[in-house]
Amino acid sequence: MNLKDVIFGNSAAAVHDLGGSYSGSSQEWLPIKDILKGVIITRDKRFVKVLELLPVNFYTLSETEQGNAIADFAAYLKVAPDQLQINVLTQKFNLNGYLKLMKTGEYAVCPPACRARGHHPPLFPDLFL
Repeated sequence: MNLKDVIFGNSAAAVHDLGGSYSGSSQEWLPIKDILKGVIITRDKRFVKVLELLPVNFYTLSETEQGNAIADFAAYLKVAPDQLQINVLTQKFNLNGYLKLMKTGEYAVCPPACRARGHHPPLFPDLFL
């Protein structure tokens, strides 16, 4: 018994090459035979697993948590397949809208008597906006 039979049972062997595809459809030219239990089975009988991981701000973790994260990643790389592809997608974050929201919210928290006297120091100086 091989590993694929243990994971998928006999369902992986029963998948047809063009099962469920219509003539002229995108399913006909995609190299995907089927998707079983989150694993993509290609027509050339390869198995592909796609994982999406949530971001973690590494520098906000404690020293112990940083060490644990590094050890966990190192342990994964030891058991990962030889052909591993990692794609990292990043986006710039615009803080201006968030800072404006915080600036208007800081005065809502300030008591009216404090605002009337004008002694309320700003939490976010105009330097940031």
